[in-house]
Amino acid sequence: MSESKEEEEPLRHYYVGIGSMMNPHSMKLRDLAPLQSWPCRCVGFIRQFWGKMGMAEICEQEGGEFHAVLHEMSDVDMKALDKMERGYIRKSLDCYLYDGTHIVGTGYQFDREKLQVNAARPPSERYVDVMVEGMQFHGCEKSAIEELRNTPNQTPRRQPSEYDVIQVPPEHIDRVFSWEEVEQSSGVGENKLRVVFNGKVMEFCCPDGVDGDKVAERYQRELVNAGKDVTHIGSKMMYDPLFPSRSSIDEMSSEHIAYAEDGYWRRTHVFPPVYFSCVGQVLPPRRSMLNDTPNKE
Repeated sequence: MSESKEEEEPLRHYYVGIGSMMNPHSMKLRDLAPLQSWPCRCVGFIRQFWGKMGMAEICEQEGGEFHAVLHEMSDVDMKALDKMERGYIRKSLDCYLYDGTHIVGTGYQFDREKLQVNAARPPSERYVDVMVEGMQFHGCEKSAIEELRNTPNQTPRRQPSEYDVIQVPPEHIDRVFSWEEVEQSSGVGENKLRVVFNGKVMEFCCPDGVDGDKVAERYQRELVNAGKDVTHIGSKMMYDPLFPSRSSIDEMSSEHIAYAEDGYWRRTHVFPPVYFSCVGQVLPPRRSMLNDTPNKE
């Protein structure tokens, strides 16, 4: 005799986007798809910019209030987001939609024990532009948008002449990889774990003075991209309204690629330890060039 069971309602989460996650482009580039989104007021908390990069977090404050974007998220996407936001902890906060509806949402606050710099720092100009674009898209109050737009002491964008590039060390200057060699760099067995960023081959290394368990954990996280060109993946994590969203490196302009390389270099050096070192170049610099697919400017 069969038993009928009612289908369980899928688990949903109400997540408060306070930084780049207010922006639909940033959400899409991280493969996150909110079920619904609304502009909202968050009370009892403020949004502040904290840590080495001046990223947004919520901070409890009596009488505090700020405007943000409330997303209804699937359980799958919320778990994926938690993995991305490893340096944060989640806290509940009261949110009010513009029609007065009260919803208890969840937002991110830095885990102070994981911070290298535990202090306030102004956001970057790029970051503010991303947040403003998201608030405009979702219809947040104009006064709240202007307040955020006018955040004081923003770190200005670097000019192209100031961009850093990944340098090939002298001992590897003549080392040229084929794409077949790169794709075999799976990190499994005797194979090295390598990735490519703008034609530079980066190999996973064990930084001095880092606990073995932490190195092993990082290694496991990096395996998903082993043997791949991560230039486009890196650009997805640092969306900038100056550059339209692209689906692959072949759709990125040369300016966008240079910008992404600068961001990759700075992120890996701002947040030591450095887990990848350059061990040479791959030719041609993009996999698609084997098929004579030109880069689109």
